[in-house]
Amino acid sequence: MSITRYEKGNAFARAMLAGLGQIHIDGDVQVYAMPEHNRTMAFSVQKTFAWGGIYGGTTTIEDIEQSFAESIANALTAQGEKGGAGAAGTTASRK
Repeated sequence: MSITRYEKGNAFARAMLAGLGQIHIDGDVQVYAMPEHNRTMAFSVQKTFAWGGIYGGTTTIEDIEQSFAESIANALTAQGEKGGAGAAGTTASRK
């Protein structure tokens, strides 16, 4: 797992208007079969938070990290909307 984008955004801007000061977390996941070290799956996960008002102003990147981790877990255990890595917020390619 490698984090490719981690932007905390701006809480004041989010409170003023939805879409401003967005939070972004993106990452790439690669799964390997051991001991041969053969890649069996690779996918990307992107999470963006852009709500406005009080909710947007009080939400932090730490709050979004939980959803990001759940997206990865769902993709790895095939519990997403369409059976895994095709769930909302993720894209996947299997080897």
